[in-house]
Amino acid sequence: MKYKILLVDDDKDNLESTKMLLDLHGYDVKTVGSGKQAIDLAKKSHQFEFALILMDYHMPEMNGAAVISEIKKLKPRQQILSYTMDDSKDTAVENFRAGAVDFLEKSADNEVLLEKVKLYCDKFEAVYRTISSDSLGEQEVLKRNAEFGFVARSSSIEKIVKEIEMYASVNSTVLIQGETGSGKELIAQAIHKKGPRAQHRFVAVNCAAIPQGLVESTLFGHVKGSFTGAVNDQDGKFKLASGGTIFLDEIGELASDVQAKLLRVLQERTVDPVGARSGVKVDVRVIAATHRNLEKMVKEGKFREDLLYRLNTLVIKNPPLRERPEDIEPLVDFFSKKVSEKIGVQKRFQRAVLKHLERYPWPGNIRELENMVEGHLLRSEDGIVMVEQLDPKFFAKSEPTNSLRTLKEFEENLEAMKLGYVLEVIGSSVSKAEAAKKLDISPTNLQYVLSKRNKVKNVDTGEVESLP
Repeated sequence: MKYKILLVDDDKDNLESTKMLLDLHGYDVKTVGSGKQAIDLAKKSHQFEFALILMDYHMPEMNGAAVISEIKKLKPRQQILSYTMDDSKDTAVENFRAGAVDFLEKSADNEVLLEKVKLYCDKFEAVYRTISSDSLGEQEVLKRNAEFGFVARSSSIEKIVKEIEMYASVNSTVLIQGETGSGKELIAQAIHKKGPRAQHRFVAVNCAAIPQGLVESTLFGHVKGSFTGAVNDQDGKFKLASGGTIFLDEIGELASDVQAKLLRVLQERTVDPVGARSGVKVDVRVIAATHRNLEKMVKEGKFREDLLYRLNTLVIKNPPLRERPEDIEPLVDFFSKKVSEKIGVQKRFQRAVLKHLERYPWPGNIRELENMVEGHLLRSEDGIVMVEQLDPKFFAKSEPTNSLRTLKEFEENLEAMKLGYVLEVIGSSVSKAEAAKKLDISPTNLQYVLSKRNKVKNVDTGEVESLP
């Protein structure tokens, strides 16, 4: 990870020499020659996430302390190191009051400067770094997948992208298998957009959401007077999609009589509107999706075997989010930007939350993740969702307590979760005093909780854990 450093100084020689030193040690360094330029840069939020700012004091128009004060108003969590030739006590006090995290004379050895920079970059990584485009890496993979509508960098999505490329140009039926909320419709849309039917309609139908008595009419249409309420002829979804693509989501929910009629459509490309005397030809590509195991349903007599054979000409298996945790970071960034644009205020997640989000099983998949991001950001008062602000469910070490045989084991598991949470809060705080304040307990109580860290039993192994 290349940490971004901002140097603010009107002394060009010092800018060049300090930049060269930090560049040689792997930092990504930007320089500006005045405090006003630094403040203007801070106002452009999307371009501003520096691990550390090195701020000179004596500059024209505004001194370093005044610049620090203005930047801290815009970016309260920004780390700024006062780096100046003026080593007077008054100057140091003025800088600290403005919000500087530390003070260093320009005459200090290079090793001292590098130690300070590393110290605050480490702190930035542990506490202040947020999930953002700058933190993602692998931009080429993300950009390529984005062309197909995916916010992802996992190998499993790369595989799906390759399958879409292969399947898009042919007219064969595709079956997409995957859990609810995992993005099956997104795959169907990508197949349509990348194929020769892209200029025609993409019609999505959620088979599970149609009232049982209206499924046939909805899919195939009806003629006037064919049933009570049929006051006009009406085209079905297949006719509407003619020339394009129809996406039948949750196809496993169709009743057996509708399955038989759907089989005829797939075989003969003809639909029979309810009450019609003859069929209607349709030119449509069919993409189906389900979260169910259709093979198992066939064995149970709940799904037609001949229909399954027609549907699974080409199959795409979409993995659940828990099997591709590397996609959580770009998704959180994507949804955070979406929420920020909606409310007109930039909000983000502390990057330290990732390890908790990546361990969580996400039973609701991407849909659940999006709802989580929006809810947490809207509740965030200072613009950054910290580890200690996460819903408690993200701190669970394992699945619910099926394996816990006694009340004592249950209590030990709760104690381990509690201590783990406390340690996370300490890790994201400047001091234990600050951690105690966040936890709304006294420093004495915090010390008592920490005193038990070597007595917590791991309920999975039965061994005593020595927590850090």
